[in-house]
Amino acid sequence: MNKNTLRAEYKSLRKNFIDKNNKAVLDKKILNNLISSSLYINAKNIMCFVSFDSEVDTHNIIKHILEDGKNVYVPITNNEKKELLVSKLDDFNDLELGFYNILTPRENKINLVSPDILDLILVPGLVYDKYGYRIGYGGGYYDRFLSQNNLHLLTIGIFYSIQEYNFLDHEVYDIPVKNIITEISLQDAETI
Repeated sequence: MNKNTLRAEYKSLRKNFIDKNNKAVLDKKILNNLISSSLYINAKNIMCFVSFDSEVDTHNIIKHILEDGKNVYVPITNNEKKELLVSKLDDFNDLELGFYNILTPRENKINLVSPDILDLILVPGLVYDKYGYRIGYGGGYYDRFLSQNNLHLLTIGIFYSIQEYNFLDHEVYDIPVKNIITEISLQDAETI
């Protein structure tokens, strides 16, 4: 099955399979699995995508990170260069609707930093496999970002367990996440 077909199928599956009441329960389990992990406990500077639509809710994750006194960084999309930039976020209320209707820092609250300071990156996606390969929305932003910074960064793909696919074909430029978190558990990605 090609990536576009998988993208459409799993986007629909995620949206239609998880009702709002069940989603809140699953999101809470994912949050608990994350914050009880040593990856989270040992991290001080955490980059987290800001969820939208039927994605795993990261709004509460971001608020929890801030409450824990850790530093939160969110991605900013530079559409001209097709790249992700990293901005420090001091308060969840500093976000407003931006490109693709995703919350992004208000212009006067953008505080760009080097990805070198990050300890942990929480990565979105529509479908994943046990090897850490994922399919996102098709822009390649995270693959480019991770390929430039992959050597030292811990990455966790955040998904619902229903988003798992047996094996995803991948290209040389596809960068797997090192860990996967669902409502069931946090696990290391397997090696091919």
